[in-house]
Amino acid sequence: MMKLEFAPQALKSFQLIKESDSIKAEKIKAILKDALQHPEKGLGEPVALDGKLKGIWQRKISYNEYLYYFYDADSLTVASIIVDKTTENTISDKGFKLGAFSEDDYASVMALMAANRGKDADL
Repeated sequence: MMKLEFAPQALKSFQLIKESDSIKAEKIKAILKDALQHPEKGLGEPVALDGKLKGIWQRKISYNEYLYYFYDADSLTVASIIVDKTTENTISDKGFKLGAFSEDDYASVMALMAANRGKDADL
């Protein structure tokens, strides 16, 4: 079974969601458990992104809320969690703001993907 990893920003997002919305946190856990078993199908309507984000997958948490990840043979890495304005405002009250990929997040994810490129070629 693959191991689950989080980009630092995604881990902070998930921890704050767990504190502010336990129902949403449980749904995210179910989606992640499903993604670890079969990363390209299942809960949350998985979609492979293309263009500059090729290699990243998106799963729907709920309306306008998404989880973004990439994977290889050994691990699945959560790159970002995007939530709706209601949750975002609740989390912002705690001094943390969730949002789309920043330039640094994008560069970090691309570097991780480049480091892992080709590792599954022997499969």
